[in-house]
Amino acid sequence: MDLENKETLESFLPEEKEISIEPPNAPVVSVEPNAGKEPRPVQKWWHIDKPMIRFKLHYFLLTGALGSVLPFIAVIAKNRLKLSATSFATVLVFEQFLFVFTKPAIGYITDYLNKLKTVLCIVAVGQGLFLFILLLLPRHT
Repeated sequence: MDLENKETLESFLPEEKEISIEPPNAPVVSVEPNAGKEPRPVQKWWHIDKPMIRFKLHYFLLTGALGSVLPFIAVIAKNRLKLSATSFATVLVFEQFLFVFTKPAIGYITDYLNKLKTVLCIVAVGQGLFLFILLLLPRHT
């Protein structure tokens, strides 16, 4: 392109004007996080939720107790109920399919009633009762 054509092309272009998108007397907004707010105290990573400490301790101990009981459920099923390995495996598979339905149902009930502690207590007591009932089963001869 020669110089003459370039000058002609520039003559057709509009002049550059400074355009402002802010309305007049616009409030000043700070882009800094937490500007104008009181600083919150930083929580430590080891913060303990004191109202829930009893339930956390209970479920910690419950998990430890179940870890020592669950391996012996197969022995109880074999000796007291005379279940074979395949029938006991069928029971355990069926149990897993029940978990697919019961855990979301318990979560829905907890959310609907908004009573987390009450539902957790009921579930824990129910689980303890059913594990105790296993000990009361008579021996199959």
